[in-house]
Amino acid sequence: MGLEFDTFSFFSWNNSGIGGSTHARPVTLYDETLRDGLQSSSITQPSIHQKIRIINAMSQVGLETACLGFPAIGSRMEKDCLDCVRHIRDNRLSLSPTLVARTLVSDIQPILTICDESGIKSEVLLFLGVGYARQICENWDQKGLLKMVETAVKYAVGNCLQATFVIEDASRTHPDILKTFFLAALDAGATRLVLTDTVGAADPSGIRALVKFTRRLLDEKGFGEVGLDFHGHMDRGLGVINSLTAMAAGVDRIHGCGLGVGERSGNTPMEQLILNLDIMGYETRYDLTGLPHYCQTIAAGLKIVIPDDLPVVGKNAFRNNAGVHATAVLKAMKLGIPDLADQIYYCIPPGRVGRKLEIVIGPMSGRSNAEYWLMENHIPVTCERIDRIMARAKLSSRILSDEQIRGVIKYV
Repeated sequence: MGLEFDTFSFFSWNNSGIGGSTHARPVTLYDETLRDGLQSSSITQPSIHQKIRIINAMSQVGLETACLGFPAIGSRMEKDCLDCVRHIRDNRLSLSPTLVARTLVSDIQPILTICDESGIKSEVLLFLGVGYARQICENWDQKGLLKMVETAVKYAVGNCLQATFVIEDASRTHPDILKTFFLAALDAGATRLVLTDTVGAADPSGIRALVKFTRRLLDEKGFGEVGLDFHGHMDRGLGVINSLTAMAAGVDRIHGCGLGVGERSGNTPMEQLILNLDIMGYETRYDLTGLPHYCQTIAAGLKIVIPDDLPVVGKNAFRNNAGVHATAVLKAMKLGIPDLADQIYYCIPPGRVGRKLEIVIGPMSGRSNAEYWLMENHIPVTCERIDRIMARAKLSSRILSDEQIRGVIKYV
């Protein structure tokens, strides 16, 4: 006797209460594609027109904040940053612009020029490496560094900028150093801190400890309302899980880059963050159907290729090749339960992220693959057609193209 049902649900260990995660506070996302992402050694620097297309795609997805660049790098970058801020202003995009600088007054000055000419007072992220290793190789002394932080933050705040303080390599910096510099920045007027895993060295337990340490420090010192970001990298492939751990531990903004572009192995992939927040049931305003366009726009602007196996937006993300998988999908469709077909071998329905389920045919496929292909292409399903397709597939070393399949059944 078979099961009878009109609706179905999958059991999830994620929500079983045995080891589920908790969300400490609302979280927003911060897009670093046009700053940290452009530090990748494999990309082509985008033109201003391509940057604007990327900004539009960010806005369409619903991202809240984006870093538009590092103006002190040079005149071209400064002009691009100004043009991008103006574009956001003129088109009333719901995307808050930010800019980045070292803890130097000279780096902040071009940002003030951009703010004056655009009429928008941007948030500025002021970054500094203060760990022992950096102090040694730069021959810096801690007193001088603290003075730099105090001067830069006060200068930014005194010119009506929202100052966010970033310690590079925070995940490998001693807690005493973090405490000293965080409090110096906050006393000078910073209203947000960024916890960085600059070289992707931390694991989730380390990120949890870092966030808890910082939140406890903020609460104890009367800075409980200060915003807290997490900025992760992919050197160990842990950017996404570390970001989700940081969120559960108490950060309220997470950084990422489209397609995970960035220095070395890249940054936390933004599209994967958005996907996971949705799967976890977190309340967001993101339009997941815009993710393919967002990633394709970034790939075109930076002249990179989207890997076939990339989650969410890769060519293979919603493709099934194996015969067992195709058989289950086809049976679900014949039951008249499209939602079941869309989820039996996917953790999220393809349509949720602007994609479509696809079944391909290759040497690992079964007869259901061929049947599905014929149905999708509105060709009558016959045993002879299926036999011919499968005979050709078993001789192939790759999946068959539509042209190859049509050639096999052309005279049948």
